[in-house]
Amino acid sequence: MKLKLTGINETFNVTDATTADMLCLESSTIQDVDSFRGKLTDASLKHIEFLDNTGSVAGKYDHYAFTGDVSYSVKDDVYMAKYFLRQKTDVEIRLDALEAGQELQDGAITELAEIAGGNV
Repeated sequence: MKLKLTGINETFNVTDATTADMLCLESSTIQDVDSFRGKLTDASLKHIEFLDNTGSVAGKYDHYAFTGDVSYSVKDDVYMAKYFLRQKTDVEIRLDALEAGQELQDGAITELAEIAGGNV
């Protein structure tokens, strides 16, 4: 099974134990475990897809957040890591939308001020 983080347009191999709330990956080094953890941002988890062996979408999930919790075990030099997610609340989703809208508005105001001030 594969996991596609559409926010960063990357696909990863995950084990069959993976669920929307717990991503299970095998890695060869602890650095790989940490590297994947760094990819679990709000932007990358806004929309995730699970792909079957043929590459077809087997499941779609929106608005997830990384809890920060990771557990791993090592067997035969293979790290089995579990990354724990949760679905965002309606309030968190609304706040994200407000913040994105505010960033857009701030950029427009800055641009307008530059034009009015003759800096463009």
